[in-house]
Amino acid sequence: MCEGFHVESSDRRVGVVNAVRYMPGARSDAPSWLVVRVGASDMLLIVPVAEVASVFLAERRIVLRSPAATEAGERVSAAERSPSAEDAEMSARLVAAALARVASGWCQGAVAEDEERRAVRPWSPEARRWSMLGALLASWDGGPVEDLGDAVGALHTATDESSLEAWNNSPERTKQEVVAAFERVIELLERGEAGTALPGEERFRHWLAACAGFQVHADRGRLGMVEEVRLSGGSEPEALAVRAGFLGRRLLVVPVDEVERIVPRRKRVVLRPATA
Repeated sequence: MCEGFHVESSDRRVGVVNAVRYMPGARSDAPSWLVVRVGASDMLLIVPVAEVASVFLAERRIVLRSPAATEAGERVSAAERSPSAEDAEMSARLVAAALARVASGWCQGAVAEDEERRAVRPWSPEARRWSMLGALLASWDGGPVEDLGDAVGALHTATDESSLEAWNNSPERTKQEVVAAFERVIELLERGEAGTALPGEERFRHWLAACAGFQVHADRGRLGMVEEVRLSGGSEPEALAVRAGFLGRRLLVVPVDEVERIVPRRKRVVLRPATA
């Protein structure tokens, strides 16, 4: 077993093996993929074992072929960073290209299939159908890992933070749902709101409790900044204390029910539109 082994390409360190995965029916001594944690982040890349060039057991080190190719990214670091407009544009173009692929042909149970529904690599000239992950990888085409990571991270919003592979392959999943997920993510990327947390999601509760310091926006514009999150007797977020007005002289108490969405990457809380 190679869990914990360092993974490198010919020109850089990629990460550390988190787990190994197998194709259905594969022998225990014949893994199909390595799940590699990238750096200190929470991004996991799925690397086909065919991309392994050498294994150095004594050094607990694996060297990949160059350039290192991955089947898919599964999770992205939750660490906050403010992406530039260029980053968002690059991610939106990548997701739009992936959308075009799944719209022309979508598959389950493989990252890509040819005309005869045989499994192929997503970048193969014979590929005619793609999973959500396969479409992303084919569109990424070996560019910067950060571009792939940003696109995968944005798509986690549309899949309730599930593994993209598991979400795509769910028996009840439809092509229309996959297309709609891509379209929603493109809209969020273009608005700079990728990663938006919505009420009812587990991640919304997390960010609601951790939004001190976030800017608060209402339908009339910026309202102020969250000074503290006030908790109920059951230790659940109950209201946001928002410092507002000129020089922050007013303190507003906003019930959490009035929060429409939270955009962690922009450190923004958006309130529901006021009703007449």
